[in-house]
Amino acid sequence: ATLDTLLDIGDIRSIPRISTAARLDKHRLALLAGDTAAAQRLMALLADQSMQRPLEGLSTYAEDLDDLLVAQARQALVEGSVGSIIPRLQDAICEAGARSRHRRVARLQCLLAQAFEVARRRPQALDTLERALLQAHKGGMVRVFVDEPWHLGGLLDALATRRTGVPPPYLQELL
Repeated sequence: ATLDTLLDIGDIRSIPRISTAARLDKHRLALLAGDTAAAQRLMALLADQSMQRPLEGLSTYAEDLDDLLVAQARQALVEGSVGSIIPRLQDAICEAGARSRHRRVARLQCLLAQAFEVARRRPQALDTLERALLQAHKGGMVRVFVDEPWHLGGLLDALATRRTGVPPPYLQELL
């Protein structure tokens, strides 16, 4: 209900950042609920260039973690069609790293690891996730991972059974 209210406020008052943020959250919730039809409808609205144009060039705190690319990656993970999202995530990770956007790098690496898992590239998935966790645990980052549960559980279980530099208590917290 809160997201619907925010969406209405953003649309009525022509504040695209509010509308987009509400749609991004509604999209994620639809995917978590297994409502891919609703997620696809929301994706069409999110991808609408008229909604994206007013946000071009802005780099705000909220969009650091949640944006159109993240939404597209989530949908690709749920639908199992990750082929085109992998290189886009890799490019975005390089860009975020160059800008010292550590939380964004962690979220994107989490999504990339899961994309590798869906693509049946388990070694790359585990290596990618391990790198992300080694960096993220220093800052106590938890939500950037657990908010993206699509295929994360199996990867975390696999990391917990292999020798890694990731502290076991941190892995247990994520699990």
